[in-house]
Amino acid sequence: MIFILNFVIKMKPGFNKYCLNVLFNKIPEIDSDLNPYRYILKEYEGSGLGCYLYYEDIFCPFVLELINKNQKTVHEKELIKRCFLLIEELSNHKSFEVRCVAKIGFLERLVAEIIPTKRIEEYVLPKSLELAREIGFERYGFNPITWEKE
Repeated sequence: MIFILNFVIKMKPGFNKYCLNVLFNKIPEIDSDLNPYRYILKEYEGSGLGCYLYYEDIFCPFVLELINKNQKTVHEKELIKRCFLLIEELSNHKSFEVRCVAKIGFLERLVAEIIPTKRIEEYVLPKSLELAREIGFERYGFNPITWEKE
């Protein structure tokens, strides 16, 4: 984790650095043995790839795996809540770019992969849910209330 944090610290200021700092500080498990997608972190380190890919290729699958796990520990349940609090925080951020990271980098993949799609309402918070409904309707043709394909 220290290498990744040092990499983030060296990045130019802006939304990429902010989003990665928030991710690694609020969800340190993303760089732990709990994350089966941790190997992707090693591929991305120092690559200059934007934070969108971290949220889409690492964070979202990590969260989906936690959600889909049958027997969750107390820590895992708390971790899921923290993950969605982070997405809600980004969804409400004053910066358009930061909001887009939540929407495009995380929620778009979540809406596409969570089954059944209506299950998303169990996890996301108000602003994130609003964005997820927009994505579901505009990108995947879901009714924003029933989450059924129209």
